[in-house]
Amino acid sequence: MIGVEDRHSEARERRLGPLAESLWIYHVSFSCCGLEVGAAAGPRFDWERLGCKVVEDHRNADVLFVSGPVTEGVVEQLREIYGEMREPRFVVAVGSCASTGGMFSLEGEKPLKGLDASIPVDLFIPGCPPRPESLIHAVLRLQDKIGRREK
Repeated sequence: MIGVEDRHSEARERRLGPLAESLWIYHVSFSCCGLEVGAAAGPRFDWERLGCKVVEDHRNADVLFVSGPVTEGVVEQLREIYGEMREPRFVVAVGSCASTGGMFSLEGEKPLKGLDASIPVDLFIPGCPPRPESLIHAVLRLQDKIGRREK
């Protein structure tokens, strides 16, 4: 007998497709938002139950999470990481700093006015720092976007 959860997971897999069901994430952190990504991957929020896994090599990743202010000094490295990722690849800007340059744009090295000025971004997560719940919500939205794209 198939339980309710089994039917739900089968329907979700038919709806999303295999790529959306297992997202491998490479995370680049320059600031405090990285701690929230770590919390979302930790045991309390556990985004592995959604099929997400943080990988250590960007060449194996499907998704690039960038958190913190992106400055001119790191743009070339981010472009290189993005270029070496496998296709299809997706980029998520985590927090206000990666999305818009952030509120600390007047101190120290001048950050860009958003990550999308240097590489294409698929999803923006607002907040300073964004809560782990919003990161989980963003992963679900990205899975829906990938599922629609695969069909």
